[in-house]
Amino acid sequence: MTEEVVKLGERGQITIPMRIRKKKSLRAKSLLRVYEVDDLIVLKKISEKPLNLELTLKKLQKLGMTEKDWKEIEKSREVR
Repeated sequence: MTEEVVKLGERGQITIPMRIRKKKSLRAKSLLRVYEVDDLIVLKKISEKPLNLELTLKKLQKLGMTEKDWKEIEKSREVR
């Protein structure tokens, strides 16, 4: 897992460090999905590939997120 410290700007903006942007092929106008789970804020690059839920769950479980947490996120997205 990679960890960096960033500062929140006056308008709520953050800069994703260059090393991470290059590694994840993020460019200006790249779309990211933002998830909030308890005290975590998770950014996920939106790609044209279909979401592999099982793989995503395994990755998030390493961060301490449970399947229940993920289902709550998905449930809240359906309401919108």
